[in-house]
This record gives sequence, structure tokens and C-alpha cells, in this order.
Amino acid sequence: MLTIFISFFLIFGGTPQDEDVLGFNSLYEKDVEYLGLNFSKAKFIGTSHFTSGKILQEGYMNFWNDFVTNHYHKNNINNALNIDEMINHNSICGESYKKIDPYSLITDDPYKLRTDQIQECMDELEYNSCNKIGICFVVESFNFNAQTLTMWFTLVDMNKNQVFFQKKLITAVGKGKDRDLWANGITKYISKTLANSSKSWK
Repeated sequence: MLTIFISFFLIFGGTPQDEDVLGFNSLYEKDVEYLGLNFSKAKFIGTSHFTSGKILQEGYMNFWNDFVTNHYHKNNINNALNIDEMINHNSICGESYKKIDPYSLITDDPYKLRTDQIQECMDELEYNSCNKIGICFVVESFNFNAQTLTMWFTLVDMNKNQVFFQKKLITAVGKGKDRDLWANGITKYISKTLANSSKSWK
């Protein structure tokens, strides 16, 4: 009887090896699509620097999202992650901030995203289900007071709309004014912080 039960479990109960478990290395096994910068739960810290929610929403956020793909020679995600091909579809995140009260994003208070909020950010996006891995940079904060940019490198199973890999990465920003200060920070995030950190994820 015990032998029958064990056989039944192995056949019908399955084992962890039977499951399609995704991890960072899935980037090298599946088609990859870049979804853009997600500002849906971002904060802009430093009321002396960020003074207009309207400018943030109508000008800067769209600029920063497009900056990655429009200046891809400087923001080469493929090189940073050592992957061969990737589809750029940053417009998927292009709507992630348009329903937000922009003035509520500006603060001087400390701010952190919880890990479960990353999935919430992805749930708000709209895209067709497909057998691809989506790369999304979920913005936690552009912090002028601390001179840091914090984004969560996020991988999502686009077929299931399920986040399966996320890492919080912090980058010190350099010199610059207004939108260019943070554009330069995004470049540094991709070319240095992401490139160096991802080596330990493989």
C-alpha cells in the first residue's frame, strides 16, 4: 500500500522540478521586453528642488522614460545584463503616472517601497499576455536631499503578469540641473549599478 501511495504522489502530486520556476537566468532562456520606468508609486524627495507637480507629470517623467530608449548608446541594458536581444516597449509604462495627483509625489519625508508593492505596480500596467520576460524599472524615489536615485530592477512573467525577481538598487546622482540631473543618474544606474550588481545574480 505504501508503494502505491508513493507512486501516486510522484505521478499526480508532482515535484518542484516539474514546475516552471523562473529566476534571473530566465533572461538567457526567453524573449525579453523592456517595459520602461514605472512611476506609479514614486516619490520625489526635496521640496526645494521639485517644486511643480505639473512639470513632473507633463514633462519630466515622460522625458526620463523615453530617455532610456532615445539614448540607448548610453543606456544599454543589453550590455549591462549581458543579454543578446531585447525588444524596447517603454510605452507600456508610459501611462503609469497619468492618473496620479502629481503634487502628492513631492515630499521631504523619508520613503520606501515594500516588496509587495512592486507587484501592485505591475498590476496597473496593460499589455498583451505573451511568453516573454518583462524588464521594468520601478522607481521608488528621486531623492534630491540625499542625492540618490532608487529603483527596483524587476522581472515579470508577462504571460502570468507575475513578478518573480526584484532587486532594490540605489545610485548616487552626479552633477546636473533639473531633469538632466536624474537622466544622468539613470545612465549611471544602468551602466554601473545594474551592470555590477547583476553579475552576482547569475
